[in-house]
Amino acid sequence: MAPAGAARLIGAAAAAMRAILGAEPRSGVLLGVTDSCWLTKAGIPTLPAFGCGSLAVAHRPNEWIPAGDLGTAIDLTEALVRGYATALVIWIVTASNARAMRYSTC
Repeated sequence: MAPAGAARLIGAAAAAMRAILGAEPRSGVLLGVTDSCWLTKAGIPTLPAFGCGSLAVAHRPNEWIPAGDLGTAIDLTEALVRGYATALVIWIVTASNARAMRYSTC
């Protein structure tokens, strides 16, 4: 079973990809050695090819993305962080309100 926070993170990453790249993310495992192999085996959903650039040059000496893609990479990262932070705030507020309601004497 995936940790509760995994759905929030995957949801934020998927929303960021849709908003910035206009692409529908695919969950799964990326062949080769990435954390997606271990996370998926543990029941944690992954988006193994999240981000800009080409897998042909990823994780190699002199890894790079085209200079024109740098702004998109920054926008994608920002959208992910904002989306995940927003989901966490909503979760915290909801949990706090639920707890307050349980202990309310009204």
